[in-house]
Amino acid sequence: MIIMASSNNVMFFADSSMTPLEFGIWTVESQRHTGGPDCPKGDGGEALGPMQIHRCAWEDVQLPGEVYEDCAELDYSVVVFGRYMDRYATSRRLGYLPRDEDRARIWNGGPNGFKKTGTIEYWKRVRIEMKQ
Repeated sequence: MIIMASSNNVMFFADSSMTPLEFGIWTVESQRHTGGPDCPKGDGGEALGPMQIHRCAWEDVQLPGEVYEDCAELDYSVVVFGRYMDRYATSRRLGYLPRDEDRARIWNGGPNGFKKTGTIEYWKRVRIEMKQ
């Protein structure tokens, strides 16, 4: 699957290099919105972009020179998601090999989201979308 979009005259692609988990989260978070200024802001305007990234999550994984507003674009959102998973969804932190369920629940509930019962329904929604 290749989705091509243009936002602010920048071309980006979401293609088969995205994992089923990334596609599932993207669907749950923004109905696969490709980004840009008209991308919905979730959680009362606190989350930005196709993957609905909160500033605090972005701050955990940002690199020098990056700006939070870049989270409005799909390609960068997926990069931020990957960095967040590399930081928090690790065998060392969880005590076992992380599963997609753990990753989704961490994305939804923060670093310890895999322990929170409130993230179970989110995982169920993501899992359904992963099978589409």
